[in-house]
Amino acid sequence: MSNRVYRRKLSKEESREKFVLITKDRWNYFPPPGEPFSLHWGDKEFTLQIEAIPCQCVGQPHFHYHLSLEELVPPLNLCPGKVLIISHEGKRSYSLAET
Repeated sequence: MSNRVYRRKLSKEESREKFVLITKDRWNYFPPPGEPFSLHWGDKEFTLQIEAIPCQCVGQPHFHYHLSLEELVPPLNLCPGKVLIISHEGKRSYSLAET
């Protein structure tokens, strides 16, 4: 996997709750939680941020990192199994593509 691309196949929960889970191995790909960045999708630009969600699903209390896509829905149709590709374009600038 290229370190300039984050590829994620959406789960049922992600598509229902309108977010992308940021996996532990890719936390450093994005700005820290709470820091805004630009996401370009088509001809639109959105200002988003990673959210740190407290969790106790297994073991010790920890965080899951989510990128909310609520602002993009609709017209972005989120469904289980859809693959989203987030490319790092520059300082605090990313682009979104779907397959």
